[in-house]
This record gives sequence, C-alpha cells and structure tokens, in this order.
Amino acid sequence: ESYLQVSDSLRITGFFCSTAEYICLPYAAMMIRDMNESLFGLSVGMTAALPLSLEGFAQMIAMLVLPKFVKKMDIKKTLVISSFMMAVCNILAFQADGALQIVLFRGLAGIAYAGFKQVSNYLITRGYKTDLQRSRNLSQDNAGLLGGVTCGAGLGAIICSTSGYALTFFVSAGVFIVYLFIAISVVPWKWLKGKQKD
Repeated sequence: ESYLQVSDSLRITGFFCSTAEYICLPYAAMMIRDMNESLFGLSVGMTAALPLSLEGFAQMIAMLVLPKFVKKMDIKKTLVISSFMMAVCNILAFQADGALQIVLFRGLAGIAYAGFKQVSNYLITRGYKTDLQRSRNLSQDNAGLLGGVTCGAGLGAIICSTSGYALTFFVSAGVFIVYLFIAISVVPWKWLKGKQKD
C-alpha cells in the first residue's frame, strides 16, 4: 500500500506542480512586449525571449548542481524551500515594473523548479521495489505532468484574457502553495525516510 501511495502521490503532485508552472509560463514574454522594453542592446522581441531561455538554462544547471546539496538535507526541506522560492518569484514577477526584473525572477524560478524535479526523482527512486512498481511510478509522474500542462495552459489563457498577463503569476504562486500542502499531505514521508535508513 505504501508503494501504491507513492505512485498515486507522484501523479497528484506532478499535476499540481506542472499546472502551477504552465499557468504563467508564456506570459513573461507578453509582459515585456507590452512594456516595449529592450535589454543589453537586443530587440524587444529578443528581450521577450530571455525569461523563458534563462529559466530553462537555470533549470538545467540546477539539475546538475542540486543533487549534491539535496543529499545532505531532508528532501522535505527541498520541497518547502522550492515551493516558497517559486511563490515569491511569481509574486515579484506579478509586481515587476521592468524587463530586467522579470528576466531575473524567471531565472530564479528555474532553480526552484529544478528543486521540484529533485523531489519527484526522490519519490520515483525510493518508492519502488520491483520493476513493475518503478514503471508505474514513471508513468504516474508523466501522467500528472501532462495533465498539468494541459490544465495549466488553459487556465492561464482564461486568466490572461479576463485579467491580464500579470495576474497569471499571482495565481501561479497560489497554486504552488496549494501544491506544497498537498505534497506534504499525500506523500508517505515517514515511510520513505525509514526505507532510506534500511
């Protein structure tokens, strides 16, 4: 039952995490275009591409670096720190009044999202005993991520069309906090910690 609980929690947490991310993902570029502001001598269009580019680059670098730090701390702390960091970055992006601020906040958000991936990788690798359970964990994680992408993109488009680009970041911050509380509630943390000691 504990293995099944891990598998189900991967789907649920993956759904909420990717929903929160994709609510606001494309709208940093739209905000910069509306500001009609350029950075570093680039055109407005190239400047608008910087937030997503920096966020993706920060994710890749952080995915390589974070495992060394995560091994030394409780994975639950990684979850909490990443969630609050992402929420703060999105709230700051919501209030940003310049392109440079938006770019920097999305870069930090990329590091936070890499923290979420460390958590899901931990659940996948700790939460199986047989190859069948491992395959189930992977498929449940992928199902949650794909469902979240679909729902997040749709919800972001609705918010954007009714209330503007900036509000998508504020709503995203709220969903990341919801994700944190759900992850704390549904994941069998004590069992995983005991399994790690074994």
